[in-house]
Amino acid sequence: MTSTLFHSSYTGKEDVVFCYHCGQGLKSWDPDDNVWVEHARWAPHYLNSLLQTIAAESLILNGYSKELVGKSIRIFLVKEGRENFNSTDLMKILLQLEDDQQVEAKSLIEENRQLKEQTLCKICLDESVSMVFLPCGHLCCCSQCAPALRKCPICRVFVRGTVKTYLN
Repeated sequence: MTSTLFHSSYTGKEDVVFCYHCGQGLKSWDPDDNVWVEHARWAPHYLNSLLQTIAAESLILNGYSKELVGKSIRIFLVKEGRENFNSTDLMKILLQLEDDQQVEAKSLIEENRQLKEQTLCKICLDESVSMVFLPCGHLCCCSQCAPALRKCPICRVFVRGTVKTYLN
């Protein structure tokens, strides 16, 4: 549960520990608690001191935001269980974070493409959908294609009326 950065206190309670670096005390541990996560949660000044290390400052000077470098430090502390990191350690994590962001951006672009495709007229595939068929309520074609249809192209129910819609 604890690392070499922490030492047991002399209060008589087994789960009370203090940080050698900042003096922050932590107690009431659960079996699955991570010492680094709990330390960062209860002592945010500790992360600020780690942002002032040469490794972190070199990455900030190279254009990475303090927030992103701080996130990479937190990830390193949780994964490695130690605070002695170098810029290479943090850079590996930063590159992984960037890869994850690129994957997320690609999935958002794909989702956006699919949503745009869903708003295209199912008949001409050129215009945006704008006509709702009654009584079924399907919104599937544009105002130019709707008058030519006697049945809904989705469910094949006879169209008894149409309603013009305006989507933003």
